[in-house]
Amino acid sequence: MLTLLETSGHRRSGCTRRSNGTGTFFGTGESHSSDKAVSRVGRHAPFPAAQPRPRTVGTMQSSLRSAIEEGHVGEAARLLREGQSIDWSDESKNDLPFLHTAAARADLPMVRLLLDHGGTAVIDDFDDLGMTALAAAASNGHTEMISELIRHGANVNAIDERQDGDTALLRAINGGHPRAVEALVDAGADPNIMGSRGEDACKFSKDIAAERRNDVSREIVELVHRSPLHGWDHCRFFPELPTAE
Repeated sequence: MLTLLETSGHRRSGCTRRSNGTGTFFGTGESHSSDKAVSRVGRHAPFPAAQPRPRTVGTMQSSLRSAIEEGHVGEAARLLREGQSIDWSDESKNDLPFLHTAAARADLPMVRLLLDHGGTAVIDDFDDLGMTALAAAASNGHTEMISELIRHGANVNAIDERQDGDTALLRAINGGHPRAVEALVDAGADPNIMGSRGEDACKFSKDIAAERRNDVSREIVELVHRSPLHGWDHCRFFPELPTAE
């Protein structure tokens, strides 16, 4: 299993956290009880959404950030040709990585440009919320963006161990995006990985469906259940959910 590498303001991914059925996390050699994770976060409070942040002013990279945030692909291409890098480590730690910014905006031409200029090397970097670019796309339900990032090698099961993070699949479930869930499941997203709420995708999707009581959340449960990777008994049967009043 790969380890997380600390870099200037961001982390490299590669670890995954799985459950052995007892609520114990695995991945870094340390165990954390699911009760602790639930009490720390609040059971089904919304995940922070991936949104572009105010840009840093006064550095060369700010010109590139401005072009990315404003969707100016031609200007971004010019700056990259002139030698500006997509390495965002010199930016404010509160800024999203460039690739995350474009992915959260669903700017497919910009993401393709960045991937062609070194973006694949940082495709699994975590932002300060513990998200990869793929998780940012999943959080916002950008299905075409999800497919593009996976095609370029994004780790579909990346999770930030140091923040008790969440996979792209868990974020798509929380956001209520069935097509994003479907794309991730079809790409091999593992529903057994435990997230910050101390639940795997099977349990989390069923709890969300019981709370929201709508057809979308029911569909998401069925899509998660379709994964050939699930191995927990609670994935095998669709729950009797309360009907909407």
